[in-house]
Amino acid sequence: GFPFVGDTQAAAFYPPRLAALALSALLDRFSYHTLELEMTIHVLAASLFMYALVRRLTAQQSGSVFGALVAALIFSYGGFMQSYPPLQLALLEAAIWLPLAVLGLHEATRHERLRWSWLALTGFAYGLSWLAGHPQTTFFITYLLIAYFIYRARQRRYPPLHILAGLILFGALGGALAAIQLLPGVEYLMHTARTGLTFEAKGNGFPFQDVLQFIFPGILSQWSPLYVGLLGFILALIALWRRLPDVWFWLIVALIALGLSFGANSPIYDLLYNIVPGLRFFRGQERAAFLISFSLALMAGLAASHLISWDKLQDFKATRRIQ
Repeated sequence: GFPFVGDTQAAAFYPPRLAALALSALLDRFSYHTLELEMTIHVLAASLFMYALVRRLTAQQSGSVFGALVAALIFSYGGFMQSYPPLQLALLEAAIWLPLAVLGLHEATRHERLRWSWLALTGFAYGLSWLAGHPQTTFFITYLLIAYFIYRARQRRYPPLHILAGLILFGALGGALAAIQLLPGVEYLMHTARTGLTFEAKGNGFPFQDVLQFIFPGILSQWSPLYVGLLGFILALIALWRRLPDVWFWLIVALIALGLSFGANSPIYDLLYNIVPGLRFFRGQERAAFLISFSLALMAGLAASHLISWDKLQDFKATRRIQ
């Protein structure tokens, strides 16, 4: 048989799942509608977390509210969140904590000195992602958080020991929060059939033609997790054109995730498979699409905020009023 606690996708200790079960116990029944409500609340939470993140990233701009709204809509109601994740709650619920974790790192590195208390927010969100029950998604989040923290810390010229201590702090907090699930999960993983999967079995991913679904959903497959829409794609390009803060970091994240999402069709997966610890445990590399969706939504939100605040556009509006 399968140990229920050891199977991470059961999410036996995930707080929102426990709340749903408690509510069901009060109502004397558990139904699929309970899971539908759980899914809906998590999509809403993804919207709010993304909104909060972009609001803080653009706090000094007059278009901050508009940019945050654009990013929240693209991330939460674009191709990824509205494709297969709602049918696989573990994947959805592990992914939605990424904006909150990034927000913690951003706030921790906003000033000349590292603000250690904000790393607790990252650790909290990171731990909940592990508890949600989709280790592959949280595995992607882990490497993104490490890269973003080092990138931000290097910009601020923090001492190397502070950078290392910060990584250990939010990693340890997240690990401690999720330890009740992680420890039996690791033991369980060592005894599953996945340990015997070949490189070919783990390397499935998107075909190259799926890049068309960034703009045209549903033309190649039932699901279109790469879809960000024409407007979102144009806004992401505007963010690059205007060289907005951190936009090149997020572009690199999107490109690496895209290469990884092609699986064995791409040489990037071959390279990372051999050098990135943990990647060998997972199949279905197309699930990296959520990093692409997140990065492009973030870039689009930054661009939307910038356009509303752009001095040249304000001058143009003033000229129209005079005429």
